[in-house]
Amino acid sequence: EGEAAGQGTLEDYAFLAESFIALHEATLDPVWMERARELHAQTVARFWDEEHAGYYLSEAGRTDLIARMKDVDDNALPSSMAVAVLNGLKLSEVFAVEEWKKQSERTLEVYAGYLEKHPVAVTQLLIALDWLKNPVKEVVLAPAADARGGGPLKQFIDSRYLPHALVVSTALQGSPLTEHRSPRQGKETAYVCEGQTCQAPVTEVEALRKLLE
Repeated sequence: EGEAAGQGTLEDYAFLAESFIALHEATLDPVWMERARELHAQTVARFWDEEHAGYYLSEAGRTDLIARMKDVDDNALPSSMAVAVLNGLKLSEVFAVEEWKKQSERTLEVYAGYLEKHPVAVTQLLIALDWLKNPVKEVVLAPAADARGGGPLKQFIDSRYLPHALVVSTALQGSPLTEHRSPRQGKETAYVCEGQTCQAPVTEVEALRKLLE
C-alpha cells in the first residue's frame, strides 16, 4: 500500500539505478542522475564483494538465506550483477569516482574466463566489457537560454542509436563533465568529448552529426 516492505535485492538496486541513468538521458533532469549516483553508492555498500569482486544477490546479515549467492548469467532479465557493473562504469565517468570503475574492471577480470567460454549466457556482461574497451563519447548538452524542453540537438540525439554515448545535461552539478559548460550565444549547445579529447562546442545538428558518426 505504498510502503516498502522487506529487504531489497541487488536486482532492485541495479535495475532502478539503470533506469535513473536512462531517465536523465531522456529528460535531462539532473535529479535522475543524482539519484542514480546515490543508488549505486548503496549498491556498492550493500552488495559489493571486496575480497573476490562482483556483487552478491543479497545483503549481508540475512537470516532467511543459507548463503549469499552471485549470478552473472542472463535469464528472462539481464544479470543484475552485469547491470551493476555497467552502472559503475557509466557513473564513474559522470562523477569521476575511480573506485567504481576499478570495481567494474575487477569483476570483468574475474569473469573473463567464463565470458570466453559462455558468451551467449552473459550478453549483458559483454555489453559492459564493450563499454569499457571501446571509446565512449561524452555528450554534454547545454539547453538554450529560453528552452522549455529539448531543442533540435536533443531531438537529433533521441533519433539515433548511440550505444557508445553518454548524454549529460549541464544542469547536473557535481560532475566534472559539466564544469564551465554553457549555451553559446544563448543557443542549445553540445560538447562532445572522447577520452581526454574534446571537440569545439557545436550548435547545429549537422555539426553534431559529424562528431557522433
